[in-house]
Amino acid sequence: MTVVYIDQLVVINLMADYLLLLCTARICAIYAGRLRLAACALLGAAYPAAILLFHLQILGLTTVRLAVGCAMCAGAFGIRRRTLRAAAVFYLVSFLFAGFFVCLRGLMAGVRGRLSAAALLLCLMLAAVFILRVLSRTARQSAGGVRRVSVMLGGKKAAFNALVDTGNSLQDPVSGKNVLIAELESVSPLFPPGTGRALHAQKSAAAQLSIAAAAMPQAGFRLVPFRTVGSGDLLPAFRPDCLMIDGKKMPGVLVALSTARISDGGAYTALAGDWN
Repeated sequence: MTVVYIDQLVVINLMADYLLLLCTARICAIYAGRLRLAACALLGAAYPAAILLFHLQILGLTTVRLAVGCAMCAGAFGIRRRTLRAAAVFYLVSFLFAGFFVCLRGLMAGVRGRLSAAALLLCLMLAAVFILRVLSRTARQSAGGVRRVSVMLGGKKAAFNALVDTGNSLQDPVSGKNVLIAELESVSPLFPPGTGRALHAQKSAAAQLSIAAAAMPQAGFRLVPFRTVGSGDLLPAFRPDCLMIDGKKMPGVLVALSTARISDGGAYTALAGDWN
């Protein structure tokens, strides 16, 4: 007779689900807070415990299992277009993790004093943590990639992902300061209510500048010219009180507002240069 301890089941599943969500976030280049991931992992850990405690057949249905996984992804990454893709990656990583676990357990079956399932799972999770740390450090040290950006202005804060484009050399021609281009929605928490809608309603950069400067006069708005392949335009840009990329302060960087989408996939909503 197999004895299952609920506390061990919850702890093991909590750790496994947390690492699976963390791997999904890294693969999909989605930022998610650690507490948010832990809360959603707790939901996943409580699910098998509920099956054992309440003995409800409906909880064991495949559709319910899929729904719980999708709910975990929606809670961890938000309900957006990319959530479905993140859920697919989450299940793919889960299948790979489970297959590797079964394979390793089979290889260890003939070993004298073989490891328990919990010990094997712990070893796999520790290996996953090590791999994630190595990948994270490599990504930070290499040029390019998606970075986490925090912008502060007037006591308010906006956080979003930015793609580091090594070919992005946009600068303010007057001051010579580097310029980060961000989608308007990404920095809208910094502005008074209704400012974003008003800026979207204007097509000319001059009109956008007038509205933005009136809403936030302390931000020092100015127009910054930029050029893409075969075209050019002007963007309203402001001087933030503080701008950080992956926790590192980047003094003297301006933030330009774009009413157009920067990334179709939603993995990032801004473009930065390689300013390290």
